[in-house]
Amino acid sequence: MPYGGGHGLIFEGKVLAYQEHTGKKGQHIVVVDVESDEDFYQYSFVVFNNGSTTLDVVSKQRNPISFSGYVNLDGEE
Repeated sequence: MPYGGGHGLIFEGKVLAYQEHTGKKGQHIVVVDVESDEDFYQYSFVVFNNGSTTLDVVSKQRNPISFSGYVNLDGEE
């Protein structure tokens, strides 16, 4: 069971809104609002030109959390 109970981050649910745009420095930004049986989530993905990526997750019932990493654009592992 996830810390604090419930089902943890749910990456399935009804998509309420989807926005995609390019930031001032060329980064790609995608914001998705999702509603699950348990909560409302806003996922904000930012992909920079060098492949560096961040994911910010905000929900109504939990503290925000952020993840960072890299997108593999070459198909290599």
